Amino acid sequence: MERSSRCASRSRCRILSFVLAACIGFAAIAAVIAGKHEHRHYKQHENHQQHRHHHRERHHDHHDHHDHEHEGGGWRPGRYNTRAGPVEGKLNVHLVAHSHDDVGWLKTVDQYYVGSNNSIQVAAVQYILDTVVEQLSLDPNRKFIQVEQGFFQRWWRRQPKDVRRVVRRLVKNGQLEFTNGGWCMHDEAATHYADMVHQMSLGLRLIRRQFGQVPRIAWQIDPFGHSAVQGYLISALGGFDAVFFARADYEDSEARYRERTAEFVWRGSETLKQQAEVFGGRLYVHYLPPDSFRYDTNNWDPPVQDDPELYDYNVQERVDKFVETALKQAESYRTNHIMWTMGDDFAYSNAITWFRNMDKLIHYVNRDGRVNALYSTPSIYVDAKHHANESWPLKTGDFFPYADCPHCYWTGYFSSRPAFKRYVRTCSALLLAAQQVEALVGRSRLGRGGEGAAVAGEGRESGAEELEEAMAVAQHHDSVSGTAKQHVNDDYTLRLYRGAVKASSLLTEAIRCMIYRQSEADTWQSQSPLRQMPSSQPLSSPSPATTSPLMRALGKRGAAAAAGAAGAAGAVGGGQAARSSRSLKLSFEMCPLSNISFCPPSQTDLQDGKVLVVAVYNPLAWARKEIVRFPVSTADVEVMNASGAIIPSQVLPDTLLLPTTRSFLIQAYDGPDAEPDAAAGAEPGGAGSEALSLVFWADAPPLGVASFFVLYKYPEGRTEERVKEGAEQEGGVDRRVLGDEPEAVGQDNGMHGGEEEEDEIVIGGWAEVEGREGSSSGSSALTLSFSRAQGGRMTRAVLLKREQGQGEAEGGMGARGEVPSAKAAAAAAAAAAADVSIEWAWYNASDGKASREASGAYIFRPTSPDPVPINPPNSTASSLQVVRGPLVDEVHRQVAPWIKEIVRVYKGTNYAEMEYAVGPVPVDDGFGKEVVVRLSSSLASNATFFTDSNGRDFIQRTRNFRADWNLTVTEPTAGNYYPVNSGIYLHDKATDLSVLVDRATGASSLNDGQLELMLHRRLLHDDHRGVAEALNERVCVGRRGEQQPQCMGLVVAGTLRFGLHPHTRSDGGVGSGEVEEARGEEVVEAAAEWRRGNIQRIFSPLQVAFAVENEEALAAEGGRYTWHIPGTQDSKPVGSTESMESRETRESRESVLSMQLSGKGGRVMKEESSSEEERREEEMEDEEGGGAEEDKEETEQEEQQEEEEAEEAEGGREGGVADSFEERTSKRPAYELPRSVAIITLQELHEYKVLLRLAHLYEAEEDPLLSQPALVNLDRLFAHQEIEKVTELSLMANQKLLKMRPPMKWRTEQLASKSEVHEDVNAANKEVRRMQALNSTEGPFIVELGPMEIRTFAIQFDD
Repeated sequence: MERSSRCASRSRCRILSFVLAACIGFAAIAAVIAGKHEHRHYKQHENHQQHRHHHRERHHDHHDHHDHEHEGGGWRPGRYNTRAGPVEGKLNVHLVAHSHDDVGWLKTVDQYYVGSNNSIQVAAVQYILDTVVEQLSLDPNRKFIQVEQGFFQRWWRRQPKDVRRVVRRLVKNGQLEFTNGGWCMHDEAATHYADMVHQMSLGLRLIRRQFGQVPRIAWQIDPFGHSAVQGYLISALGGFDAVFFARADYEDSEARYRERTAEFVWRGSETLKQQAEVFGGRLYVHYLPPDSFRYDTNNWDPPVQDDPELYDYNVQERVDKFVETALKQAESYRTNHIMWTMGDDFAYSNAITWFRNMDKLIHYVNRDGRVNALYSTPSIYVDAKHHANESWPLKTGDFFPYADCPHCYWTGYFSSRPAFKRYVRTCSALLLAAQQVEALVGRSRLGRGGEGAAVAGEGRESGAEELEEAMAVAQHHDSVSGTAKQHVNDDYTLRLYRGAVKASSLLTEAIRCMIYRQSEADTWQSQSPLRQMPSSQPLSSPSPATTSPLMRALGKRGAAAAAGAAGAAGAVGGGQAARSSRSLKLSFEMCPLSNISFCPPSQTDLQDGKVLVVAVYNPLAWARKEIVRFPVSTADVEVMNASGAIIPSQVLPDTLLLPTTRSFLIQAYDGPDAEPDAAAGAEPGGAGSEALSLVFWADAPPLGVASFFVLYKYPEGRTEERVKEGAEQEGGVDRRVLGDEPEAVGQDNGMHGGEEEEDEIVIGGWAEVEGREGSSSGSSALTLSFSRAQGGRMTRAVLLKREQGQGEAEGGMGARGEVPSAKAAAAAAAAAAADVSIEWAWYNASDGKASREASGAYIFRPTSPDPVPINPPNSTASSLQVVRGPLVDEVHRQVAPWIKEIVRVYKGTNYAEMEYAVGPVPVDDGFGKEVVVRLSSSLASNATFFTDSNGRDFIQRTRNFRADWNLTVTEPTAGNYYPVNSGIYLHDKATDLSVLVDRATGASSLNDGQLELMLHRRLLHDDHRGVAEALNERVCVGRRGEQQPQCMGLVVAGTLRFGLHPHTRSDGGVGSGEVEEARGEEVVEAAAEWRRGNIQRIFSPLQVAFAVENEEALAAEGGRYTWHIPGTQDSKPVGSTESMESRETRESRESVLSMQLSGKGGRVMKEESSSEEERREEEMEDEEGGGAEEDKEETEQEEQQEEEEAEEAEGGREGGVADSFEERTSKRPAYELPRSVAIITLQELHEYKVLLRLAHLYEAEEDPLLSQPALVNLDRLFAHQEIEKVTELSLMANQKLLKMRPPMKWRTEQLASKSEVHEDVNAANKEVRRMQALNSTEGPFIVELGPMEIRTFAIQFDD
């Protein structure tokens, strides 16, 4: 206890001081009296001192005087000297003032900002910024780093002009330094690289715009492990000189401190190597100051007490402790520079306590002279390290997994809050699509150019803005990681939801604009062929010359319904429709709850003459053919494409969730008064009815929309033509699908009927009717085998390959979908085959009673390395249902009362999906459970597997091994878990087994040939890492104010996509394309190509919107919508007499509404025509690689000019838009990017200017063809908008590439090989040529991307 605390009053203290003085002698008394005299003299002559200092150092002393005057009284020997800089020959201690401000954790982001809810944690960021700015203004030598822009921008928006001027001066002087600069300090395990780039870019662009500054240091001090993508992509290629962090494995850290390798050169990419190196550093004392040097108001560390008039005078003790601590730290670092992080979580709420003590430390330590202390920033520190010209160790790979003690592996958060992780990924895809269509259609056309909220007052109006900010917050290392308190996670979810609502509205409005005819409103009625029809002409017998195929098809439906179903609600009278004057304006909406089979528009009752319009937007710049799936209310539906043709479809039972569970979740979303069954089109109270889903194949153009129509299928009364057209579709709904003949396997159930007599179930194979539009056929097809004796467990996977000229029967699938036996499949040509099973299990979570380490939000610690199996192989307790149809086969299995599994194979495809629902996880037994699924195979993987790094590179993992130190295996399960964002795979010499995920999760390979993924966690104990809550998520329904809401444990639903593929291409890398001929057989897609392509399709799924309209209105006024713009064919009416096969060969893109808009103002594709011969010649040239690029472009320009001249001679069209469907033709498909390149950003910056990021998807040598450099023609990508200028930017889009500072070069201890040096020189030369070609106003604008390269451009269009 301090002596002063025993003094009842100041007078008593003075008496005690004189008594003590008498004991120690007159000399001490004289010193005290002299001190008092000096203090009185200093106070009496304050003005004189100021004047004298003003003449010595005017500006500096002016601030010092006001500093002391502001801070109040107390004895001072004079002004503190804080002007120190680095000193040669001394140990320099860089004091870096910072506050680590979580964008939500124990409190919500707004609570942290304003300082509310302090019963949880005392923290208020607004006051931190207020007091820091005030204290920096008092001394020009003081410095502070600001990290999270999510907080700073909140504060900045609310500051008056005078405060903004002060802040700008502090930034310009280097006192306030922006570090990291992202919206948050993102997580590095559960984040996708595109989301990391976007949240960093959001903050960095604002810093550049507001202050003209470019942060140099990545400051990732708190994430729980660090990814290779953070090292090379975000840090090195993001324009940063260094990255610092505070968390690394305890054994790794100990070794680095011991061997002086805590600072290093980080080479995160095996592909980019030296081109993407960055200086990295592991901080010494977490991100805190050393012990006893923390100066928050509520801290117990001793301040520097330098007033001898008061007790506890400790200047020399503090100086000695400072020097001792600094010298000890210096033993672990190279050079004579070390960093002290002077801050903590939400520090500096009263900044004077920090800065006053640091002023004193600097002053007295430097006066002592043994070491040198200085105010610094990470950039000053890095410059000093670089100037030392030291050689540094080389670090490759990443820093996962992270453990802070032998039994404390932070691998649980890889899978914590799986539903939220999925929602983040869903919102990421929605944001990407919304920003794309906003850029393609234009904000002005969408009515968003002049109003709306603006970020930081900088005029950023966008319908996707709120979701962009919410997504940026969601990347925080306590958000998507799943490590925040429940009420904070609810806040994150609410922010995403509100942003998603606005982004969905933007997307659906843009889709409507993309398909809506832009004819002049005043002249359309007279121009429309439908309006020119006599009112007496029925739509059931339209004239091919005056109506579109779609309108004719709708007319046929009206006639068919009238003929066969008297009084049917769907009968349409053509004359009445033609006389209708109602203006048709479709209103699209999306279905965020379609994953639980709830989508009111798609479940509308269509029997009363309604049509469900389905618009499918493709956010990839590749044409894609994929299954579209959504709920419907009846099996009696059929699908029509945009040209009026009925395409194959299938209705499936959706048994994933129990009806009661589905209803409960809908009420949790819509409120306790919601009527989910009525809203879904079912009878009220019919909760027990089975949910249904409709599936069909959709062809979608790159960055374009495809449209389809779901119609009620009348059971009788079709006209002869209609019946003939639909005859082949009668098999579209297999009645067994609807449960008329369910296959059930129970403990006591006997087998009965046909296939049920066989133990083996085989699904998949070739499509039933190949070559037809709406079906899929490739060079390989997957079949899966299941065993009834093992409760329906999957046992084997075989990838069949098609020999040249092989038909469907030879491929192993009969005309009606009969599947081959395992022996027959094995006899067929197999590209890959292996025994593969799916197993479910759960780990018993440690409760921490035996030791402090429990499983919690952060830590995964099972009580045993072996999980508890669920429904083991010898069990027959699973209920089983087999579903077969023309498009997809499924096996539904109830693994446990709380686990449902549906394994499906789409016919003619080379992969399978496993859809699952897990929960509510039972915890009544008192055990927390961590639920996993295992895919076990016969592949010999030799303890090696691969996981992705933030969806980018794949990193090799070896069980129970670390490359950087000798691992002590204490947790054989948790210590081998790694984060997975896109996929995990293993392989032997010939075959890969891959699993792709729809959200971030944790995964491993704990046994050879086996992949294990954690899908759900429900825990009962906290792991003592700060969140102070058990991870026990529940869903509740109740009205506000009710004391007892009804709750249930969280149910997690998701989809895994898996495949068995050859390790290398069957053609050895000769040629390109998925179905070209090589060596007498069709090319089978190799594993790497399948993985990379499907990763992009999962990350950027088709965005589906729905509108419900009457057939009458569509038939009458549907001409105002461009349902279909042909891609590669002439526009011969669908109703012609040519065969379906030849028609579909010629009109391969007939179902596509390929309206690709580029630039502003809603400009559409210019229309071009070509003959069938020209189209085939172009296809042959594309396949054979014939013709120079220059010649092709020249020919295309000539043909385009000829067509434009022809249009002009005919009088042209307003805005280049056709008056009728038949007039719209195109000579070639929309431009597609190479399959090795994807767009990760297409965003409108302002009118006529967009931001474009292109990413090469392959690593070096990952694929013999697709790992090659790829070319992208920007002129063709934006073919119908003239490019005025292309400016290449940094990855974060906050500086021009040509003006970027060259990256720092660091010497490493490992000597670079000659090949690496040569490679680096060649890369540098290529970079120079590339930048000269693109940073100009002269085309052609052709971009080259090497493996793993991302390039960013600002593209200005001619207005």
